[in-house]
Amino acid sequence: MIEEPIHLGKRLKELQSKRNFSTGELAKMMGVHSQQVSRWHTQSDMKVSVLADICYWMEMSLDEFVFDD
Repeated sequence: MIEEPIHLGKRLKELQSKRNFSTGELAKMMGVHSQQVSRWHTQSDMKVSVLADICYWMEMSLDEFVFDD
Protein backbone atom coordinates (compact mmCIF):
# COMPACT_ATOMS: atom_id res chain seq x y z
CA MET A 1 0.00 0.00 0.00
CA ILE A 2 1.36 3.41 -0.97
CA GLU A 3 1.28 6.04 1.76
CA GLU A 4 0.26 9.63 1.22
CA PRO A 5 3.30 11.95 1.12
CA ILE A 6 3.78 14.02 4.25
CA HIS A 7 3.20 17.78 3.99
CA LEU A 8 6.39 19.02 5.63
CA GLY A 9 5.11 22.53 6.27
CA LYS A 10 2.07 21.29 8.14
CA ARG A 11 4.32 18.90 10.06
CA LEU A 12 6.60 21.80 11.03
CA LYS A 13 3.66 23.81 12.30
CA GLU A 14 2.36 20.80 14.26
CA LEU A 15 5.75 20.15 15.86
CA GLN A 16 6.22 23.81 16.73
CA SER A 17 2.94 23.69 18.59
CA LYS A 18 3.79 20.44 20.40
CA ARG A 19 7.20 21.75 21.44
CA ASN A 20 6.03 25.29 22.24
CA PHE A 21 8.17 27.02 19.61
CA SER A 22 6.63 30.19 18.24
CA THR A 23 7.34 31.14 14.65
CA GLY A 24 9.30 34.15 15.87
CA GLU A 25 11.39 32.08 18.29
CA LEU A 26 12.29 29.50 15.65
CA ALA A 27 13.12 32.24 13.14
CA LYS A 28 15.39 34.02 15.62
CA MET A 29 17.24 30.82 16.52
CA MET A 30 17.73 29.97 12.85
CA GLY A 31 18.74 33.49 11.83
CA VAL A 32 15.89 33.98 9.37
CA HIS A 33 12.86 36.27 9.27
CA SER A 34 9.63 35.00 10.77
CA GLN A 35 8.06 35.44 7.32
CA GLN A 36 10.40 32.71 6.05
CA VAL A 37 9.22 30.27 8.71
CA SER A 38 5.63 31.18 7.81
CA ARG A 39 6.41 30.40 4.16
CA TRP A 40 7.79 27.01 5.17
CA HIS A 41 4.42 26.26 6.82
CA THR A 42 2.78 26.35 3.37
CA GLN A 43 5.37 24.21 1.57
CA SER A 44 4.62 20.55 1.03
CA ASP A 45 8.31 19.83 0.52
CA MET A 46 11.59 21.58 1.29
CA LYS A 47 15.33 21.21 0.94
CA VAL A 48 17.00 18.64 3.15
CA SER A 49 19.40 21.33 4.36
CA VAL A 50 16.46 23.41 5.63
CA LEU A 51 14.95 20.37 7.34
CA ALA A 52 18.31 19.53 8.91
CA ASP A 53 18.58 23.09 10.30
CA ILE A 54 15.04 22.98 11.66
CA CYS A 55 15.71 19.64 13.31
CA TYR A 56 18.95 20.92 14.82
CA TRP A 57 17.24 23.90 16.43
CA MET A 58 14.24 21.86 17.55
CA GLU A 59 16.63 19.24 19.00
CA MET A 60 15.22 16.30 17.09
CA SER A 61 16.32 13.91 14.39
CA LEU A 62 15.07 14.02 10.82
CA ASP A 63 13.39 10.65 11.44
CA GLU A 64 11.51 12.12 14.41
CA PHE A 65 10.43 15.09 12.30
CA VAL A 66 9.07 12.95 9.50
CA PHE A 67 7.79 9.82 11.20
CA ASP A 68 6.99 10.32 14.90
CA ASP A 69 3.54 11.35 16.08
